[in-house]
Amino acid sequence: NCSDLGRIVVNADNPVYDSRNNCNAIIETASNKLITGCMNTVVPNTVTSIGNAAFYRCEGLTSIKVPNSVTEIGEDAFERCISLNCVNIGNSVKTIGESAFYKCSSLTSISLDCGVETIDSWAFEDCIALKDFYCFAENIPTIGSDIFSGVNLRSATLHVPAAYLEAYSAKSPWKIFGQIVPIGEGDGIEQVRGNTNSTNQIVYDLNGRRTTMMQKGINILRDADGRIKKVLRK
Repeated sequence: NCSDLGRIVVNADNPVYDSRNNCNAIIETASNKLITGCMNTVVPNTVTSIGNAAFYRCEGLTSIKVPNSVTEIGEDAFERCISLNCVNIGNSVKTIGESAFYKCSSLTSISLDCGVETIDSWAFEDCIALKDFYCFAENIPTIGSDIFSGVNLRSATLHVPAAYLEAYSAKSPWKIFGQIVPIGEGDGIEQVRGNTNSTNQIVYDLNGRRTTMMQKGINILRDADGRIKKVLRK
């Protein structure tokens, strides 16, 4: 309930916990689990899980990037983070715990990468501002009960890989979304030049499959803040 806590530092001599890379969090050193965060936490790419209630009622938190090293987001991890508006979940996360984002009432955009396998009950309950839900998983995740309870899905858009549009459209709760579109549809197309890919961007082809680098033609990019756009590489 420390809603505006901005800085956390663990003494370097602490044998059990650390706050590596000035991350503004408490990490259990032996397990690499982030157990307590604050509004200015940057999750290090050595963390393997986000603990239960790690950011509970962190009302000053506005966005979070869960890096590819993390495989699990615990129960109530971001519950009642009422200012959180954008979540970018890395491709190694397999499980999102019960009520993980419960009552994140400002959350407008959620992006799940291809690794997600299980979304437990009430994970996104009462995320009443939700407009765009991106799910890159080719295998539709196993879900608990009422993961979108309290959310008006008919006013939201589900973005999924083009090849799996029909599968998502036939299964609850995904089929309840007002629109179900291929990933990248409706995003602006920009021209890019050169051969360098930003390390802060993830690249997909038009079917939503992740690739190692941009190809000539249209690519889909997801940046560090979870924003999706199409780009044309000449």
